[in-house]
Amino acid sequence: MSEEWETPFPTMPILHWWTLRKRFKERIADIVPGIVTDKYLAGVLNSRELTVKTTVTPCLRAVGLLDSENRTTARMERWLSDEKYPGVCREILADVYPGELLAAAPDPAADRLAAEQWFMSHTGSGPVAARKMTAFFSLLVDADLSKSHGGGRPQAKRRDEPAPDPAEALSVFSERLAGLTARGGGKVRPLVQVTFQVVITPDTSPEQIDYVFAQLARHMNREE
Repeated sequence: MSEEWETPFPTMPILHWWTLRKRFKERIADIVPGIVTDKYLAGVLNSRELTVKTTVTPCLRAVGLLDSENRTTARMERWLSDEKYPGVCREILADVYPGELLAAAPDPAADRLAAEQWFMSHTGSGPVAARKMTAFFSLLVDADLSKSHGGGRPQAKRRDEPAPDPAEALSVFSERLAGLTARGGGKVRPLVQVTFQVVITPDTSPEQIDYVFAQLARHMNREE
């Protein structure tokens, strides 16, 4: 396998996979057939070129969407077809992953731990690398295009839904305020609310994310 790889099996942030597919479909005339450079991918993904060179580009080669010279392949063209997408995912699974993994973890979305343990025991990788390999493996097994549209996000409010009644909202607020006043002996203590915004970049590792939130939890639970 290529020395450029960070893991023995291909990995790529799931968001990158869908972002690239969307951009390639929009600009297919400019890309297929053609050479896809690291600089181009970095611009599309808003990422560092070095990160793309060591993760994204090797992955695209490993799954057969680019050849050894970074030229797009016939598989790339099929990958961009909604009708052929599931079949392409099955092709990649058969080409890249051994049958014993498919037998040990046929549904990694439901039994993620089994897949992670297989990757750790058969590649000598640590848990972080195993999670990355499992995530990409699960993406291919799912072969679910609906997840490319941000499935699971809260749906936008329908236009035909009635607007809330201001009088009713004021009544509810008054009742809750009265209850707070009664429990507080006629006084309402002010509530201070602090909002944190944490920005996670695509190349942030799971360990760094865990550390950030652990620090936030430690400081927020501190009693002065």
